[in-house]
Amino acid sequence: MMRDFSLDWPSPLDPPALLSELDAEKPVFRVRMPSGDTGYLVTRYDDVVRVLSDPVFSRAWMFRPGAPRYSDRPIGLPDSLLNLDPPEHGRLRRAVSRAFTPRRVEAMRAGVEEVAEDLLDRMEAAGGPTDLVEAFCAPLPVSVICRLFGVPEADRPGLRKWIETALSLTAHSAEESFDALMRLHGYFTDLGAARRAEPGDDLLSTLITAPDRRDELTDAELVGVAGTIIGAGFETTVHQLAISAYVLLRDPERYAGLRREPGGVPAAVEELLRMTPAVHGTARIATEDVEVGGERVPAGSMVLAWTAAANRDPGAFSGATALDLGRSRNDHLTFGHGPHFCLGAGLARVELRAGLAALLRRFPDLRLAADPAELRWRSGMVAFGPHELPVRW
Repeated sequence: MMRDFSLDWPSPLDPPALLSELDAEKPVFRVRMPSGDTGYLVTRYDDVVRVLSDPVFSRAWMFRPGAPRYSDRPIGLPDSLLNLDPPEHGRLRRAVSRAFTPRRVEAMRAGVEEVAEDLLDRMEAAGGPTDLVEAFCAPLPVSVICRLFGVPEADRPGLRKWIETALSLTAHSAEESFDALMRLHGYFTDLGAARRAEPGDDLLSTLITAPDRRDELTDAELVGVAGTIIGAGFETTVHQLAISAYVLLRDPERYAGLRREPGGVPAAVEELLRMTPAVHGTARIATEDVEVGGERVPAGSMVLAWTAAANRDPGAFSGATALDLGRSRNDHLTFGHGPHFCLGAGLARVELRAGLAALLRRFPDLRLAADPAELRWRSGMVAFGPHELPVRW
C-alpha cells in the first residue's frame, strides 16, 4: 500500500502515526513524498545502517537529471561534502577531519562554556519571560561555529537567515532557497580569499593549509566545505538544544532530577538525540537493483533512511519507545553512519552538554511560559524544532 510520507513531526513527544504503525508493517515500503515522487522508506536499524554505509546507495545520484526528490529541489550543491560519493568524498573528508580531531574539539570546550555563561548572564539580566530559542539555543551554536571560522559578529544574523532558507525542503520556494545558496556561496568565496591572503588561527585557515598537497582544497571546494560545516554546525544544533530543553521542561521532575544529578547530562543528551532528534532522516539513490529488508529496490529509486524510526527499533534498543535519560548504551543514528557520519558530532555533543548543564545550574526553577499545545513547530525544513520556546523563572 502506498503511504504519504513527510519528515515533519507534530511535536518531539508526538511522533507521526506512521511510526507507531511500523510493527504491523514490513520494514521497507513504498511512500509518496511531498514532491509527488515515490520512494522506499527504510525503518529498521540494521537496514538503515546498510543504506548509510553501502556504496550502492549514492548521494551524488540525487543530482542526476530526472532523479526522484523528496521535495522540488535537492539540498545544497552537487560538489559539496554532503553530496559527494567516494572517492571524491574521502579526500575532502580527510582534509576537513583535521579540524575536528577529538583533541581539537576538547580544546573548544572552555570556549563553548564561556559563550553559554555569557548568554545566560544576558538572559538573567534581561529578565523573563523570554524566548529561550532566541536568547540561548540559537546564539550558542551560532556564536561558537562563527567564532571558529572567524565570521564577524555583524555578519551572523544574515548568515543564519541564508542558511535556514537554503536548507528548506518545502518551507521556502526553490527560487528563494537557490538565492540564499548563492548568497552563501558569495560570502564564503570572499571569506576564503581573505584567509588565503592572510591565514589566521581559525578553522578556515586550518583547512587552507593542508600538510599534504593531495589534500589541498580548491577555492570551490573550500567554499563548499565551509558552507556545509557552518550550516550543519549550527542549524541542527540550534534546534536539538531547543528540543532537549523543551522535553525536560515538559516534565518538571525530569528537569529537577537532572539538575540534582548533573553527572547524568551526557547520557541524557544521547537519549534526547535518540528519541527526539532534530533531524529525522536522510536520502540516497540506489545505483543498481538491490534488495533491502526483503524488498526489491530498482536502480534509480530514492531510498529514505528514516533514522528517527531506526532509533526506536526494539530490535536495537531495550525499551526502545521509552525515554530513559540514564540509558547506558546508546548507539543511535542521529549523527548518521558510514562515510557521511557527521564530522561535527563531537562539537555538537560538547555544545549540547555544556548548554544544558549551564541552563540547569543557572536556572533551577526554569519552566515553560506557554501551553505546549500552542507552540509552533518548524515544518518543511531539514532540521525540526520549535519556532520559539517561551520560558520564565
